Amino acid sequence: MIDADMMEESNDRRSADRKRTFKGVTVSYNQSLSAVEGVLKNTSDTGGLLTLKDGIIIPDEFVLFNDLDGWKVECKTVWRKPNSIGFKYIKVPETYTPKRQQVFATMDVNSNNRNALPQTDNLTVRSNKPVTKPFGKLGT
Repeated sequence: MIDADMMEESNDRRSADRKRTFKGVTVSYNQSLSAVEGVLKNTSDTGGLLTLKDGIIIPDEFVLFNDLDGWKVECKTVWRKPNSIGFKYIKVPETYTPKRQQVFATMDVNSNNRNALPQTDNLTVRSNKPVTKPFGKLGT
């Protein structure tokens, strides 16, 4: 009997290896008059996997923004499922100064109070510099 995972791997038509990510992104379309939030699940030098809330439909071509890392790229839909989209890049990504910073906080794992907020002396602010090559070879 053939396993569903094995079947999916054998039908995989990707031309580049994927890197798992989990980044909040904005999908912009309609000449930037419309936008929805999504999650970028994985990327490669040629495209990626985007998940959206159920029922959200976007056009075949859109611009993907990541304000945290400071990049945007024009994309084209390759396949669709009810809450996810496979896409390919149709232009070289553009970088810009990020609009916000990511803050990491460490928690005391030995603490009895798991709901406690992190101490402010344990915060690390991520650099606000734009990512120079967010897509490997594609960005060169």
